[in-house]
Amino acid sequence: MKNCSIFFASHPDYSGNAKAIYEYMKSKYDQYDLSWVVYDDKNFDLLNSHGIKCYKYMSDEFNKKFKTVDIVFFTHDELLSLKRSNQKYVYLGHGNSGKKAGRLLDEENLAPQDKSYLEMIKNNVDYMVCSSELWKYLYHTLFEIDSSCILPLGTARTDYIYSKESKENLLKCGIDISNYKKVLMYLPTFRNGLGRKNDGIDSKEILNLEDYDEKELENFLVSNNYLLIIKYHPYELNKRNATNLKNTVILDDSVMSENLITLTEIIGSMDLIVADYSSAFSDFVILNKPVCFLDRDIEVYKKNRGIIFDDMDFWSPGPYIKNINEFKNEIDKLLYDENYYKKERQEYVKMIFGNNTKNCAKNVTDYLFKNKNIFKEVSDNSEVRKVYNENLKLKEQLSEIEEANANLCYENNMISAELNLVKSSKGWKMLEKLRKFVRKFKKNWYMNIFRLFKNYYEYL
Repeated sequence: MKNCSIFFASHPDYSGNAKAIYEYMKSKYDQYDLSWVVYDDKNFDLLNSHGIKCYKYMSDEFNKKFKTVDIVFFTHDELLSLKRSNQKYVYLGHGNSGKKAGRLLDEENLAPQDKSYLEMIKNNVDYMVCSSELWKYLYHTLFEIDSSCILPLGTARTDYIYSKESKENLLKCGIDISNYKKVLMYLPTFRNGLGRKNDGIDSKEILNLEDYDEKELENFLVSNNYLLIIKYHPYELNKRNATNLKNTVILDDSVMSENLITLTEIIGSMDLIVADYSSAFSDFVILNKPVCFLDRDIEVYKKNRGIIFDDMDFWSPGPYIKNINEFKNEIDKLLYDENYYKKERQEYVKMIFGNNTKNCAKNVTDYLFKNKNIFKEVSDNSEVRKVYNENLKLKEQLSEIEEANANLCYENNMISAELNLVKSSKGWKMLEKLRKFVRKFKKNWYMNIFRLFKNYYEYL
């Protein structure tokens, strides 16, 4: 396939793992036809102005080009519903966190979008790329994908955290950090969006803390010459667009998109990250820099969304914070004691990333394209996936039969329990005595008749 055509898609446009793979392929695999699919008109014009070949989703040009596409790299659910039988789809993912997702969610916690998404993932993905062996098996469970199709080669966006241009990238987004002693970034997960509502407490404050005092937060930041950068999740519906607090700024996705900059191309210049249940902090820990977690609504979040293994300690290489006083104390301790939670950070990186902490874009791309392995292996895997999906259906049927059998056993046990209850009642005991009396009477009556006839015949 000398003229192999490849599409890239992500949310937001031109970001995350897809962007990292694209940029590596652009420099090392320029023999392929590489193009982006974008959803926003502004981004379409922007990419074109930078010489990046792209197509506006569902435009006439897109529809014509899509018929010739051989491979699609994507990060969320882009183009899943359009897959053609001759195309290969590679899911790159967009983060690894402890919050439940996919088939780990209880049925009642699956939004309609979730169910549709999971069905399309299961039927249309040829390869999934993840960061480690742990996530290989989690993906297998989350998405019901055959583990042979899951590649623990590393998440390509991780390469960006080593960027020496992170401060310059922030400056392009209008944030100058050069005059601050320390720079903190707050990365909350979304609680309202993607068909989900109120996964946690919907705080109207800057920080989701108990006994929150905005003036106290401001004084803490100003007195220590700290800058707090707030970066909301792209899917969050209830987010602030601006703040009047001193030493506090909001980094908007639209500003980042305008400058073709992604989060991992910025966080390397941070001194500390404040998170909750989002995966946005995970790449940052590779640099062995401190993180802390706001868990004011952890019980609500566990109930409405859930935590994998039901254990936040497992996923959090830093202290939990509930109120403003804890926030101030823990921030200073983390910033000035390099050994505080150092061991936990190292263990976290080993667990989440394994050895995949550098050159991830190269590892993924070379595996798929060196000697054109993707064309042969994906074809083979499609047959494996077909058999695997058939086995899943049989497994579902077996589960239905087992459930029906369990229901029958349950009903039988309930009937037996009710019968035993009846047998233990006073009325039943009296009835049993009456039955025994009648049986005894009947037995004696027959014996008396027998004796009578016997004596009569002997007399004759």
